[in-house]
Amino acid sequence: MPNEPNPYAAPTADTNPAEQPSKRTGWKLYALAVLVLQPVGLITGLSKIDTMTAIAFGMTAIGVLGLLGFAFRRRLLTRGIWMAWSILLPLWDTMMGIWVYPRQAAQPQPGWTTAYFMAMALFLPEYLALIWYAYRSPEIWGR
Repeated sequence: MPNEPNPYAAPTADTNPAEQPSKRTGWKLYALAVLVLQPVGLITGLSKIDTMTAIAFGMTAIGVLGLLGFAFRRRLLTRGIWMAWSILLPLWDTMMGIWVYPRQAAQPQPGWTTAYFMAMALFLPEYLALIWYAYRSPEIWGR
């Protein structure tokens, strides 16, 4: 009768419950909002589309793709691309705000750069998501 439970033994508990993956609802809502707002920004600026704006739109679109991959836990492209993109996208946005956009304006407005970087703060979660997607998502890329 060694298989019978001992009624006098101390109770035991499972201290390692199976981890439930988070639903990432906030990330999904943020990703969908960025996905909707990016084309709206392009449409409102159609009168002044030039090469740099088109490249910036493409860079941002790829960043949004990575954000969607992170939010919905999907493998999109390769992990190496996202490792590079998590660095390139913030650098690109910074370069556009410091160097390109001020030179495109016929008469730059005072405080424009400050306003640009304050608006860029709305994309800090996207930059963070790209870093986590590339470097901290073993459930997506494997161990």
